[in-house]
Amino acid sequence: QYSAQKIWQNAAKNNQNKVDVTLYAVKAGNKEEVQKLTITGNAEVQFDEVNKYGEDGEEIKYTVEESNPSIASQMVGNPIVDGTKYIFTNKVDDSAADKVQYSAQKIWQNAAKNNQNKVDVTLYAVKAGNKEEVQKLTITGNAEVQFDEVNKYGEDGEEIKYTVEESNPSIASQMVGNPIVDGTKYIFTNKVDDSAADKVQYSAQKIWQNAAKNNQNKVDVTLY
Repeated sequence: QYSAQKIWQNAAKNNQNKVDVTLYAVKAGNKEEVQKLTITGNAEVQFDEVNKYGEDGEEIKYTVEESNPSIASQMVGNPIVDGTKYIFTNKVDDSAADKVQYSAQKIWQNAAKNNQNKVDVTLYAVKAGNKEEVQKLTITGNAEVQFDEVNKYGEDGEEIKYTVEESNPSIASQMVGNPIVDGTKYIFTNKVDDSAADKVQYSAQKIWQNAAKNNQNKVDVTLY
């Protein structure tokens, strides 16, 4: 009894991608279709039992082939043959793989709404505890940027974890708390240091009437 197993890379473990697998008997160099089945997702199917020997007493050679994948993909190497089990691995094309898109927003405190302060934001893929840089962008002022779409699932079918970090602010500042994560959107807030903040200076002049020009009258003035 022959069987066929399907492994999909760049797709969710519970994906519903389909592919046909066909059991052939090879006789005198010609293939004769014995049975065709469809595999859905990462699964295994078994063909019906077949005769091991032909009428001439010779052992019949069988082979299994796949066809008609339901999604754009490429076979990874040749099928692995383990006795009567055929294992087919396909990698979903990037153009057809499930995608996710991340964005980053910057908010500056102690700065003009139309400020031109800059900061870098980097999208990382986190794999086995290690960060791999995917893309770096620069945000100017109070603005939002979007990273390119990335694959949602890895070759092992597990969802890839991503994170966004900021670096290299163009002005002395401190991050206010931790980034706010809203789905795939990261919001970073920085407060510009007082030493670097834009400044303005006010003055007050007092004029007394009905008093000598050199009078010593006093009054307090308060800036609010």
